[in-house]
Amino acid sequence: MKIKQHIKEQMRQNIIFLIFLLIFSCLIPFLSYSSAYSAKQENEWGNHYYKQKNYTEAVYWYNKAAEQGYVYAEYNLGHAYFYGHGVHQNYTEAVYWYNKAADQGDAYAENNLGLAYSYGHGVHQNYYEAVYWYNKAADQGFARGETNLGLAYYHGHGVKQNYYEAVYWWKKAADQGNARGETQLGFAYFYGDDYTEAVYWYKKAAEQGYVYAEYNLGYAYFYGQGVKQNYYEAVYWYNKAADQGFADAEYNLGSAYALGKGVQKNCSKAVYWWEKAADQGDADAKQQLSSSQFCNKP
Repeated sequence: MKIKQHIKEQMRQNIIFLIFLLIFSCLIPFLSYSSAYSAKQENEWGNHYYKQKNYTEAVYWYNKAAEQGYVYAEYNLGHAYFYGHGVHQNYTEAVYWYNKAADQGDAYAENNLGLAYSYGHGVHQNYYEAVYWYNKAADQGFARGETNLGLAYYHGHGVKQNYYEAVYWWKKAADQGNARGETQLGFAYFYGDDYTEAVYWYKKAAEQGYVYAEYNLGYAYFYGQGVKQNYYEAVYWYNKAADQGFADAEYNLGSAYALGKGVQKNCSKAVYWWEKAADQGDADAKQQLSSSQFCNKP
């Protein structure tokens, strides 16, 4: 009798255990979804605080999400370490998190990992490794990766120098409206003596506020390359670039005031812009300030 009761009790426990396993297996997808959703929310909180420039709080939430393997948080945490936002700047730590995100196929992280290898930030400089990651990003149609891959081909860094391949990748980036890609493509056309096409691409990038394009467009108008010479238009674009602190534009704007081209001649303003360029180490500006070739100091 006791043996029968023991067997019945054992069977009852087994049935309860099997029911528990069945219920738990049914809950696993919901528990996983809940965890993923939580990581997503944590990352969104990080983004919220980051936009408010509360970087310390942003990093707190990015960390929580990144520890769950949430790819966007891994990238964001790498970004925070790279720029020292909310944490001490640490390129090695940045690369660690970029690697985690890149291993999940995040194109932003792949491109930034390429940049880290290009400049030796957090890793030993390695152009071949940089090209590997640029390629990964570019193969996903990521415009920044395409632009950087084009630059690698242009300079022959990590690949055999190939201008045609450089232009190919810049065109792909430019067709997506990437301002840097548009500027590099304009640069290629400019040095291929197709000034009209160069100006076309410079304009597209300059309209996005890309400083190199603004300067190049001002230069084109000043010398009438690809457009009708127009000093007023040149000064307009030099001003745009100079307002972003671009030294070459500051120097050229100073020269425009010294010569009275596109603006009324004004030696005080010429000196003002030359001084700003000289403060950034511009040798031509320093020379102008030490001479009275165009203007006397006020």
